Amino acid sequence: MPIEDALSRAVPITLEDGTRLLMRPISASDAADFKEGLERLSKQSRYFRFFSHMKKMPDWMATQLTRVDHHDHEAWVAIDVSTDHPIGVGVARYIRSDDDPHTAEVAITVVDSHQHRGVATHLVQQLAKSARANGIDKFSASVLGDNDAVQGLARSFGGHTTEVGVGQMALEFDLSHKS
Repeated sequence: MPIEDALSRAVPITLEDGTRLLMRPISASDAADFKEGLERLSKQSRYFRFFSHMKKMPDWMATQLTRVDHHDHEAWVAIDVSTDHPIGVGVARYIRSDDDPHTAEVAITVVDSHQHRGVATHLVQQLAKSARANGIDKFSASVLGDNDAVQGLARSFGGHTTEVGVGQMALEFDLSHKS
């Protein structure tokens, strides 16, 4: 999706603290910003998202994560527009399951400076709208057992978690619970 099309679908939001964000579908032109955003994540945030302490994102991965078809693979970014230099502060994505076309794996990342402020909730709400429009009615994810924030987010959407291994949880939530 060209950046102009992504901007035409932008959704402005204001966090409880007054911070203004703009959410929009990800665009292939976001690859460099995406790589820079990884470097602004703490070691723990990188580990929670990628199950590794990756410090630099390879070009191929940035390309893969920013070139989406907006149907089977969708991603929305949140951009802080309250400063003179807008910066990306979060991303939520889904990838449709090959096994069940009504289920998609979801992943959410918010930079540490914007965590626990409602960014992830807004992103998931918008991502869920896109998913439902594309025939997806359930999100699932594999998360680390000590990632309390994402487990709490899933519960706020009516989801539940199940232990699937030492230190690893599976979460699922039905998209009809919140919009």
